[in-house]
Amino acid sequence: MAKLKSQPYICSSCHTSYAKWMGRCTECGELNTVSEVVSITTSGRSTSAPVRLVDVKDIQNDEKKSTHLDFLNRLVGDGIPTGTAILLAGEPGIGKSTLLFQMMAQQSESVLYVSAEESVQQISRRFKSFPSKNSDQLFIISENHTGRVLEHIDALKPEVVVIDSIQMMMTDSEDRVKGGVASLKEITEALVNRAKERGFILWIVGHVNKDGDIAGPKTLEHLVDTVLIFSMAEDSRLRILQTQKNRFGPSGELALLEMDEKGLREKQEGDSYWVHQRDQGVAGCAISSILFGSRVLSVEIQALVVDSYFPSPRRSTSGFEFNRLYLLLAVLEKRLKIPFGKMDVYLNVVGGLKISDPGADLAVAAALVSAHSEKPIPKQTIFCGEIGLTGELRPVAALKDRIRSASQSHPKARFLTSSGVASEVKVKEGFQVKGFDSLEKALQSLS
Repeated sequence: MAKLKSQPYICSSCHTSYAKWMGRCTECGELNTVSEVVSITTSGRSTSAPVRLVDVKDIQNDEKKSTHLDFLNRLVGDGIPTGTAILLAGEPGIGKSTLLFQMMAQQSESVLYVSAEESVQQISRRFKSFPSKNSDQLFIISENHTGRVLEHIDALKPEVVVIDSIQMMMTDSEDRVKGGVASLKEITEALVNRAKERGFILWIVGHVNKDGDIAGPKTLEHLVDTVLIFSMAEDSRLRILQTQKNRFGPSGELALLEMDEKGLREKQEGDSYWVHQRDQGVAGCAISSILFGSRVLSVEIQALVVDSYFPSPRRSTSGFEFNRLYLLLAVLEKRLKIPFGKMDVYLNVVGGLKISDPGADLAVAAALVSAHSEKPIPKQTIFCGEIGLTGELRPVAALKDRIRSASQSHPKARFLTSSGVASEVKVKEGFQVKGFDSLEKALQSLS
C-alpha cells in the first residue's frame, strides 16, 4: 500500500535541503523558495531492475579522439575519450567560439553546433572563414530549448556536440529562471547524461562573472569531466587557455595563444612573455619557476609595500591566492620582524596569470621583502620553494624538472630553493643551485 513520506524542506531555486522551513535560502539568497516536499513511496520490495555487474576485464576503453589542434590536445590530455563533457568558460568576445570553429574545421567526425545566442546565418558566416575538411558532417542549429536540442541529438547521432552557451538554454519548467542556478544545473545534468549514454563528446560554452569565476552553481564544474578557462593576457592580442580540472590528464596545463585573422595559434616563446626584461634592477620584483600541469614556466611576481593611513591596512592581490598572501605576511612579520601590519600590500603576477603553486611562496616573500627595503633583488635569481608556518623551506613537486627548465631558459642564473636537491641535478655550467633550510637564510644570501 502506498504511503506518504515527508521529505526535508527544499529550495525550489537551488535544490538545497533544510530540516525546517526557512524564509530565505541561505545558499542562493532567494525569498519564499523553501517549501516542504511530500512524495509517495511504495512499501514492500523494490520493483526496479537488478543492477547488472560488469567485469573490469570485459570493458574495452575507446581510443582518445584528437582535437587536431596540438595545444588543445596537450591541455585535455592527448585527446578526448568518447562520452566526455568539457566546459569552456571565458568572458564574452574573448574567442571561445573562434576556438571551437577552428577545432571543428579540422575534424572528420560529425558535429552538431547548437547556438543559443546567434542565428544560423550569423554562425555560418563566421564559420566560413575557417576552411573545413568535412563540411558535409557539420550541422548548425539555432535553438535554446533543451528538450528540442536533445531530440536533434537523438535524430542526428553526432560524434561531437557543442552548446553555445549554457547560460542561454532553457527548459519547460515554470519555476526555473533562465540562467538561474537550478535551471543551469538541470540543463547541464540532462546534456551530460545524454553524452554518457550516446557516447558523444560534449562541449559546453559558459560565461564568467566579474570576478573571473564561472557563472552559475559550483556543481556545474563538478558535473563535467574537464574545465578549460579562457582569459585575456595583459597584451590584448594574447589569450591564456588553462585547464582548471581534468579527469583524463594533468590539470593546470597552460597555453599562451595569439589571435590573428587565421584564428588562434600557440605562442612558442611563451616563457619569455611572463618575465619582463630590464636594464636595471627594480625593487619588489622576483622570478619564480612555476609548474603548470606538465610544463614549467618562469613567472615574474611584483610587490608594492607602502605605509598605510588607515586602521586596517589594505591587501590586494592579482593572480595569487588572497589567503596565501595573508599567511606569508604573517610568517614574514613573525620570523623577520617586518611590520607589515602597518603597511598596505599589493601583489601582482605578471601577464594576467593565476597561480596556485606553493612553489611561488619563496618568490612572493622575496618580492615583499625587496619592496619593503627598496633594495632590488640581484639579477638572474630564481626562487622556488614552499614556506611553512615556522619559516622553513619545503621541497615542491617536480623540483628537478623546474631546475632543468630554469637552467635552459636562464643559463647564468642562481636558483634558490630548499636544501637537499642541489647535488642531485646536473645543470649547465654557470647555473647555480643553492639550497636553504629556512626562509631567513635564503633571503640573507641575497645581500
